[in-house]
Amino acid sequence: MFEIVECRDPNVLHDDLIRSAQIFVVDLDLGTADIDGFDALGRIRQVRGESARIFVCSNRTDSESVARVLKSGATAFLAKPFSFAGFIKHGLGV
Repeated sequence: MFEIVECRDPNVLHDDLIRSAQIFVVDLDLGTADIDGFDALGRIRQVRGESARIFVCSNRTDSESVARVLKSGATAFLAKPFSFAGFIKHGLGV
């Protein structure tokens, strides 16, 4: 069984939350007004290393953005709209 934890406030995205052993899949949107998705990606990857799967979801599908996402440490890039079933399959390996 999995619990979904939502973090809408970028001020809550602190190291204690990121380090939580309970979080192993992150669905990150680049297009938030409150926090730069690339900064959040780098921060999560810096704290968690490779222990978390980070899926970036965005409608920014230009080659520069996708390359930057993957170079910054994302596990995968999902173009919006995306299939939730596909996300579950790749994210959780089921």
